[in-house]
Amino acid sequence: MAACVRYVRAMRAAFALPALFVLACGSKTAAPAAGKDAMIADAAAAATDGPATDAPAIEATATAAAAAAAAGAVGTSGYPGLDWGASLDALKAAFPKAAPGSDNLSIVGQYEGRAAITTFELKGGQLARISVSFEDSFPSMDACGKTWTAMRTALDPKLGKSVGDNLAATWESATYAVTLSCDPGDEDEGVLSLSYARPSPSE
Repeated sequence: MAACVRYVRAMRAAFALPALFVLACGSKTAAPAAGKDAMIADAAAAATDGPATDAPAIEATATAAAAAAAAGAVGTSGYPGLDWGASLDALKAAFPKAAPGSDNLSIVGQYEGRAAITTFELKGGQLARISVSFEDSFPSMDACGKTWTAMRTALDPKLGKSVGDNLAATWESATYAVTLSCDPGDEDEGVLSLSYARPSPSE
């Protein structure tokens, strides 16, 4: 490297080359970092990892989910941007910070502006249920009810008119049944939760 630099300096002096020419020593002759090599190797091998049709489908699902969620549009599950039947890989792509379990995926974040843990539950490798547990601690059911009322009002324009009372509201469509409820916890505290499921088959 030192010899290269001396050579370039001599060339610059002889031919009035610009100072930036010295970068040619490192950029052209230095070996790529091991980490960069690994990333290039991974990218080259991606097409051979699993069925060739999986990656485009997963990427398309993640992209569609992100776009729909950003636009506030709900999928067939009722959850922003997600359809029932999404695979674990598609969910990981849509939520890269989520922590995977054996049959689920959980993520800590905000839901309707409140801290919550959202769990995506799978059956047979496909999204089958979504549970949202809010981290707020309510000293009483009445205190929980105030937040429940505000959230119900916020969700009505997105999911349709809700039905129910007594701190349990339900939104139903042809593809989803969403329930927002306040339930009693320890020492009379209130616990707010939200669940997404497929509608019960009509009898």
